Amino acid sequence: MVNEHTCMYRWSWKAFFRWLLAVLFVVAGIKHFQNPDFYRRIVPPSFPLPAVLVAVSGFFEIVGGLGLLVPRLRRIAAWGLIALLVAVFPANIYMALHPEVSADLHIATWLLWVRLPLQFAAIAWVWLVALKRPDSAVGWPGTNRSGVVASVVAAIALLSAGGCSRFDLLNTTVPFTGYGRTNDLSYGDLPRQKLDVYVPCDVEPNARVVVFFYGGDWQTGGKADYRFVAQAITSRGFIAVMPDYRLYPEVTFPDFVEDGALAVRWVHDNAARLGGDPSRIYLMGHSAGAHIAALLALDESYLRRVGLDQRAIRAVAALSGPYDFVPTVDDKAAFNMGRADTVVDPRIEPIHFVDGKGAPMLLIHGLKDETVKPENAVKLAKRIEERGGEVTSVYYPSRAHVGVVLSLAWPFRWLAPTLDDVTAFFRAH
Repeated sequence: MVNEHTCMYRWSWKAFFRWLLAVLFVVAGIKHFQNPDFYRRIVPPSFPLPAVLVAVSGFFEIVGGLGLLVPRLRRIAAWGLIALLVAVFPANIYMALHPEVSADLHIATWLLWVRLPLQFAAIAWVWLVALKRPDSAVGWPGTNRSGVVASVVAAIALLSAGGCSRFDLLNTTVPFTGYGRTNDLSYGDLPRQKLDVYVPCDVEPNARVVVFFYGGDWQTGGKADYRFVAQAITSRGFIAVMPDYRLYPEVTFPDFVEDGALAVRWVHDNAARLGGDPSRIYLMGHSAGAHIAALLALDESYLRRVGLDQRAIRAVAALSGPYDFVPTVDDKAAFNMGRADTVVDPRIEPIHFVDGKGAPMLLIHGLKDETVKPENAVKLAKRIEERGGEVTSVYYPSRAHVGVVLSLAWPFRWLAPTLDDVTAFFRAH
């Protein structure tokens, strides 16, 4: 178990983005040693000793990143990093001209070309946070818009070829402050039955507690990937709980839903100790996680088996979830189905358990979602209304599957008012 306390209320925007830049350079440098074969492939053939160049550039990225954090070394580190960004530019050009060298990263050719001018954005970022005039006294989160844009653009420039996951990149763009985090608390005896807890620094007594279940086709995902969601939740004064759960092929339905019930039981038993109110527990989930949240709210058997009833859940916000569906061919095995099977076990579909007694539900869906069709939310909302339950439906006309959850991340909240809609719904209940 790891405790991290990052309750910093004021921090200049330059200090924040300097730390962010330092982290990105260090991570990018480490990638040179974790995946040297890739970096050797993108060194132009006319350059001698590619293995040495990869190691040297990786070393100086790490040293330069760390140097940004030491006031006496900051300026020399910044000039060194600018020189390094210029020196590696031929490799970026070579990669754009020969996209086959990065085929294993599945990066579109056009993105390789777009990436080239972003190298200069990275240089500008170094200059802004390490060489420009002294820090201003702007309090976090009052970061100016240009700083946010620079952070996102430069992060893409630094990491797009570094083998980092999309979650690694996304989580570097959201604030690291404003909450305390406790990692890897066990809600069960098995390795994946662990959760992380995020508590706002200024949490009010008896705060609402939001349990978020991530998506991933019931086959992939990890709680650490969704720090951007936890930060969003805590920014509104809620305690965020992020459970892992077992995945296919380790388990099949209903084991991952049963893990969700165990996590809710743990939250119920420990909410007061965390500063929360055990009578104000809310469920939230995206995609497969929305499916788990909906089943926990509608099929009372899961909570009953862990000693709770439906009243333990105050309300549910389900984002882009499948509720009346046939699993895709790739997902059927997770539900004990053969690839050619067409008959669905009704127990997997939340819509079959609507009786009007479940917790109030907020169903958010993008109308351009081709992964999980919006009809899932439409049909579930209609069924809940027919049975006398409480449901609110929100549809975003220009958002697809990923955009709904991406809009919870701090730099991308302009995509959709997901966080505002969820916050208003939970506060109303």
